[in-house]
Amino acid sequence: MDATLEPPNKGPSQLWPAHAINDVPMLRLDYISCGLTISSTILVGRKCWQGWIVAALNSVLICFIGWNTSQLGFIPANLFCLALYGYNLRVWSKPSH
Repeated sequence: MDATLEPPNKGPSQLWPAHAINDVPMLRLDYISCGLTISSTILVGRKCWQGWIVAALNSVLICFIGWNTSQLGFIPANLFCLALYGYNLRVWSKPSH
């Protein structure tokens, strides 16, 4: 038996994946994205402009995930979302009369 074999993956619910960089476990980015999605939805629902910033950070993260997993369809969709978030942030920052 080869001593260099990695332990088996425990499935998609595993928070710390078996594959780590330099033996340092890396937090799964999909969980971070989930938290950002929930946070941005709550903030926008409360009419806080910061929700658009959190949503934009999430879109950048999703683009990064899409690029690294070769799921390139995520990139144009989230670039569109980034433009939409920028527009919404600008509209929300204008004083209403």
